[in-house]
Amino acid sequence: MKIERFAAVILFTICLIPAGAFAKEPAPGFYSDRSGAGEVLKRGAVNLMTFPGEIVRTGFAEKENHPKAWPLTYIPRVFFNITTRAASSVNDLFVIPAHAWATQDTRPITRFFDIPDYVWEKT
Repeated sequence: MKIERFAAVILFTICLIPAGAFAKEPAPGFYSDRSGAGEVLKRGAVNLMTFPGEIVRTGFAEKENHPKAWPLTYIPRVFFNITTRAASSVNDLFVIPAHAWATQDTRPITRFFDIPDYVWEKT
């Protein structure tokens, strides 16, 4: 019973951490508007929840870019895109907020591979 309660508290805490990224206005103090940490946390939380949608988005993109060869390119591309988007969301949630105050470059990893910031955006 104690393990279930402990797991529930940990799960609640993990789910509550990115909730502050959806505030209408940034809190004064450490994360200023200049750093963009709130937007980065929001992008990371959204991408962490929606990265399986990359399966559908990659299918449409591959059919558009490679009309005849898409069955051959789909499997490696979807694996690469899912891995890249998941790594980008983890980077947005845990790495960038730690040094966002020192840099102005808060681009996601997906931009380096011409993948849109969010699953539902067009390339």
